[in-house]
Amino acid sequence: MTRTLSAPRSVPRMRRLCLTTAVVTTLLLGCPSVAAAAGVNVASSGILQPAFDRSAANYATTCVGGRIQLKIKGSQSLSTKIDSRKTTKGSVTTSISLKAGRRAILRLTDSAGTTTHSIRCMPSDFPKLSSTGLLPASIPLLAIDDISGRSRYGGVPNSYAIIVDRHGAPIWWRREGSSLVNFFATTDGHLALGHSGGALEIRTLRGTLTESIRPANADTDAHEAIPTARGTWFMAVHSRRAAVDLTPIGMTASESVLDSTIVEVDASGKVLWSWNSADHIATRETLLSQITPATATSSRVVDLTHVNSFEEDEHGGLIASFRETGAVYRIRLSDGSIDWKLGGTTIPQSLSVLGDPGIGEERHLLGQHDARLLPDGTLSLFDNGSIVVTNGFRESRPARALRLSIDPVGRTATVVESLRDPSIGSSACCGSARLMPDASWLVAWGATPYIRSYNSGGTSVFSLRFVNAIRFTYRATPILSPTITEAAVVAGMDALVK
Repeated sequence: MTRTLSAPRSVPRMRRLCLTTAVVTTLLLGCPSVAAAAGVNVASSGILQPAFDRSAANYATTCVGGRIQLKIKGSQSLSTKIDSRKTTKGSVTTSISLKAGRRAILRLTDSAGTTTHSIRCMPSDFPKLSSTGLLPASIPLLAIDDISGRSRYGGVPNSYAIIVDRHGAPIWWRREGSSLVNFFATTDGHLALGHSGGALEIRTLRGTLTESIRPANADTDAHEAIPTARGTWFMAVHSRRAAVDLTPIGMTASESVLDSTIVEVDASGKVLWSWNSADHIATRETLLSQITPATATSSRVVDLTHVNSFEEDEHGGLIASFRETGAVYRIRLSDGSIDWKLGGTTIPQSLSVLGDPGIGEERHLLGQHDARLLPDGTLSLFDNGSIVVTNGFRESRPARALRLSIDPVGRTATVVESLRDPSIGSSACCGSARLMPDASWLVAWGATPYIRSYNSGGTSVFSLRFVNAIRFTYRATPILSPTITEAAVVAGMDALVK
């Protein structure tokens, strides 16, 4: 039976519970002050992320000229200590010099007790974020990438890899080139940064490069990289062909195309296994033809499949999502053949989709991303709800997170859960949807500025937003490694800026 989660209500402002003890005001032109509550009132001259309360330990702030001003108001019994300065009593106004990346330590003591807060200075080009609510305990830390630095999205020259805590505070970041498209934590306590056309870099929290992995002599597609229990990696590479007949999808008989190749490599980049979409996915299965325009020196290139996620199962298969076909496939590792296909055009291996009424034939998925196997054998994914068919017809509907039960014998896929957010429409690209062990969802809504978490009833309990709407993350990944603690991440950031 399909269980459609209830429409999420607006994100509750958890910090309102703490206003009897603390409140922060951002002093910016045109930004009104927040009325002081009984107890402590703290104001910063820069944007503070997130909004202040005594229960949150970490903050990031904008620094003007390498400085911030703090105004702390309270009763005469309030004791304030900033870094190694002398303790002050009652209200105080002070200026702090902060280099980008460094932090000041604020300790507040009153009748409510002593709380310690870290306030770190953000670089001037760091994306401005806004958050409300609290991530569930199942997501202690969150890794996001600032994909908007990529030139195709009209962004800035640089992107950032960012780790935020449960309150949405940026506590670790690293400026990357515009090629950054993938950022996640490894199970052994390191960070992996995928660069399109470049290597997958494995770094410590202190930024030290420990490995640089890429298939030998290949143009790496960094959308995905997955470690195996064998100590190898599945990665993607771009494969090009010329003079390809695309008349079956309404194009010319001689086009330059981009295929998707998935490889398994060892640490040296040696290819141990390879699979190419051109050998297994017919041209007519392409629904969306993503085209790189011609230049003075090259012809246009048509991306026919565009692999964006893959994951090895425990039964000799690889589950792979291809955006341009609007479908997810199970690939047999033994011979590369297609075992089943979910969504897209109908082929002999297609699964019948059950419990998904109101979606037209061959359109159960539209430009989907982030297909993931769950411990109970079900499949989760982010359905973007947006695709442009090759004849120019555009089809769209609201994006959603899905969980499906796959029956390979009965050849069916049954929708078990479907989550939509009334404030989110279709999503032109990117995105992720992760179902956590406590039945909460974490959804990065693709080419929108929103990353949100929803409890098991479908109510939004946390929202992280890029203030500049052209900025967004490709994927939001929970950090679940027991060795990557909040304290370790903060210490790593300290080391990065020494």
